[in-house]
Amino acid sequence: MFETRDLSHFKCEASNIINIKLISETKDIIDNDKIFHPEFTHQIFGESESIFGYKDLNINLYYCAHCLYTYFDFTYELIIDSKKYGVEPDDINSLLLPKINNDFTNNMQEFKSHISKCKKSPFGICIDSFNSKGKSYETYMIQSDENMHHQTSDYNLDFYNYYQRLQIFTLWYIDAASYIDLSDSRWRFFMLYETINIENANQFVDDNDSPPTSLPHSKKLKTLLSSGESSDKKYDIVGFANVYEYFAYPNKIRPRISQFLVMPMHTRLSLGTKLLRQIYSFYRIEHGVTGINGHDATNTQNGVYESDDHISVNDHEVVDIAIETPSYEFNLMRDFVDCEDLLTLLKSFPIPNDYQSSIVLNNSNFGKIIINDGLLSMVHDKLKLNKKQISKIIDILNLYFILRCPHESKADEKINVYKTEMRDKMMKPFLKENEKLAKFKATILTKVELQDKVEDIFKVAYKEYQIIADKLLLHENK
Repeated sequence: MFETRDLSHFKCEASNIINIKLISETKDIIDNDKIFHPEFTHQIFGESESIFGYKDLNINLYYCAHCLYTYFDFTYELIIDSKKYGVEPDDINSLLLPKINNDFTNNMQEFKSHISKCKKSPFGICIDSFNSKGKSYETYMIQSDENMHHQTSDYNLDFYNYYQRLQIFTLWYIDAASYIDLSDSRWRFFMLYETINIENANQFVDDNDSPPTSLPHSKKLKTLLSSGESSDKKYDIVGFANVYEYFAYPNKIRPRISQFLVMPMHTRLSLGTKLLRQIYSFYRIEHGVTGINGHDATNTQNGVYESDDHISVNDHEVVDIAIETPSYEFNLMRDFVDCEDLLTLLKSFPIPNDYQSSIVLNNSNFGKIIINDGLLSMVHDKLKLNKKQISKIIDILNLYFILRCPHESKADEKINVYKTEMRDKMMKPFLKENEKLAKFKATILTKVELQDKVEDIFKVAYKEYQIIADKLLLHENK
């Protein structure tokens, strides 16, 4: 007979006991402030996101911030006696090791030695650099190919192994994420690093934030070599994104941002916004939008185009830039960036004759933006946004224009009119659906049911729009 008793003390929530660190210097190993925990664990430890069979369990996953070489171990005070209780503990090794590519050490001295010697240079082409809050950053782009995992190319193999180690972070922080096929040449990767001069590691960078600036022309297109290359800088991974370039008939592409992540210790620093803007810049030649200054791009290798201050693909080949299943937080960031870009565009380009709006450029007092085909076409062409997203950010900006003048006469009345127009706009697709269902004599929603449904959608949308409008006001007043 097996003993029966409460075994809850042998069960723990995986996210609470997995300790992750990105180690830049050996002193970081003992710095508990560097620890962060996963947000999601169900893809490794099951839907319960729990681990059974151990008391006071701790799993340590430490990564070299430069090359992602991994230290892995786990400790516990007590493991369940399977003979006594008739149940086996979860096999942590078999669950976790395949996800860290079996490329790790559990020898702390070996890991410390690696950290002290690692001078890994990044892969790919440096497409941008900037300073922010006293730190320096660089962004690199690399394109996958069918030989990525073959040993015929040390460079490809090194990047393949590097990205395999990086992919586990998508499981930890992106719900329903999956590992991507690195041999598919339609993938393009954008890697954001903090750069630290080794010989001047203790020197402080200018504390004033600076806007993204491209590297000098001679340095931008330098394709760095693979692992082990000596560098006078340390490159600590800060964030990354991958973009899949879907084919669009007859000879265009539709880039879709698939996975986008800023490491937890680097969030709330506007680095995600920087990385998104860099991806945008790569896929569109933004004459007048972000300081590209209208230079003509010239063709280079690998489908990349360059000018004296910009690297991109040919924007005429890009239909629009899409997002794959964005999270709530990503949507807020994306909508804010798109709103800023549209505001800049409207102040930088002639407005079509059939576009009705009131624009005073000296104080950005726009009035109301009226959506029509001319405006949609212009914004799509310049910003590479789809029509649904353009319509959404125009709705947000119309709210922003009202909120930025709270003391204007009839401001409250304008808010009420805005809300009514938004509800009516959200109602239209449901009315059309009801008409289709009625033709087939199917059950349709009543007027009250439609109103309740639209009201629920409106409340969620209006709350998001207000968050973005308030953020635009905050940035405007800085």
